[in-house]
Amino acid sequence: MCRSADFPNFRSAYRDRLRIRGFYVRFSGQRPLRHFPESLTLIYLPRISENSLEIDGSKIRPDLPAFVTLYRIVSEDGRSRGASYGSRDRVYACEGLRFEVYLGEEKALKGVFRRDDGGEWAMECRCALQATRGGGGGGEADVSVAVEGRSALMEKVVMVAARRKVCRPAGFHLLEEIPEEREMAEDESDDCCCGECMDKYN
Repeated sequence: MCRSADFPNFRSAYRDRLRIRGFYVRFSGQRPLRHFPESLTLIYLPRISENSLEIDGSKIRPDLPAFVTLYRIVSEDGRSRGASYGSRDRVYACEGLRFEVYLGEEKALKGVFRRDDGGEWAMECRCALQATRGGGGGGEADVSVAVEGRSALMEKVVMVAARRKVCRPAGFHLLEEIPEEREMAEDESDDCCCGECMDKYN
């Protein structure tokens, strides 16, 4: 008989874990449906705090990421207002679990699971798209996570790409004055006809 489960702290830690029964994402208004892939990649990032993570009964080392495939969902009538994906993998995790969702090789979403001020589980999710010039993307993403013992965690994310910062090389500075303008100014000073300048040459 395993006695570790008899300890109150063990039971409390197990009960307090986030127990995910399904992870679903639906993109709408972003691009033609035929351009969406057949699956997405959900990544649970390594846990710096070394909190436990289990996926379908398999324990994941804290220093390793975990990969889950979100398969495309097709409605029975073949109609859909967006591209929907989902996974029913059972995930047991602790507070602070971070995740990312990849649309092909592009990181589309990122988020974290936390407890709110009332001690209830909550999800924070936002757009992770990057654009080299200005904003991009468009449309929305509806994220829904089915959790045991409570209602689903849901969030609507506006898919607007953030502007990617361009890093200048070290020691690079903007020119304060254009050399040609400086030379023109000197030439103009040589042609000055004011009385004070003429006196210098007399």
